[in-house]
Amino acid sequence: ALGFGFYADRVHRQRAAIAYLEARGDLAYYPHTYQSSIPADTWLNRFYRSDWWAEIVYVGLTGDAEEPLEAADFANLTNLRHVRALEIVANPDTPLPDATAFAKLRSLSELRSLSLRWDEVPPAVIREIAQLEQLEILRVDASINDACLRELARLPALTRLDISTLSLTPEGLLHLAACPKLENLKLYGPLWLTEDDCQKFLEARPDVEVRWPLMIDSRGPQPQPIAP
Repeated sequence: ALGFGFYADRVHRQRAAIAYLEARGDLAYYPHTYQSSIPADTWLNRFYRSDWWAEIVYVGLTGDAEEPLEAADFANLTNLRHVRALEIVANPDTPLPDATAFAKLRSLSELRSLSLRWDEVPPAVIREIAQLEQLEILRVDASINDACLRELARLPALTRLDISTLSLTPEGLLHLAACPKLENLKLYGPLWLTEDDCQKFLEARPDVEVRWPLMIDSRGPQPQPIAP
């Protein structure tokens, strides 16, 4: 009875968290709806959407001028303990919650992939992200500085990093050489860094594949591999 009560409480908390997300217009996916093409109106999908059978594994949060992201939106995520992928997107000039809101992500022990799309992510927020020791994939589509890269290099499980080069220097890029499990680095944005800068990084970490937008066309920057 005790075990059933705990399970029922989990189901209740997950349903409440999903209702919160849906009221904001945010996204939440179960495993098969996130990685499958099963139509949403099939009986199988309705069966597996039951919170008794499945956990939410992907969440997409969106903020804009009318409804910016707030600390309560991050606190709501603590009821979804099995989230593996989280995407946080905000329109330009939309305020970002402070670092204490991002500290709530530490409760997501299964979080493996995080994507941030913002104008600028403060160093204090990056420091909180650097506490997510289980994180394997990180995309930061926002302006960050060299000090932020020094923090991200401490992520012990990080294998893939996608970052904007808007505010980075060659010296900052070299901070990432200390990231122990990094395998894939994708750089995009204004071409402040040169291919020579990337080569210096590869001299320090020849085991990392670096992709860099050497060519810009109508589709935008097209990442190209750089050989060590």
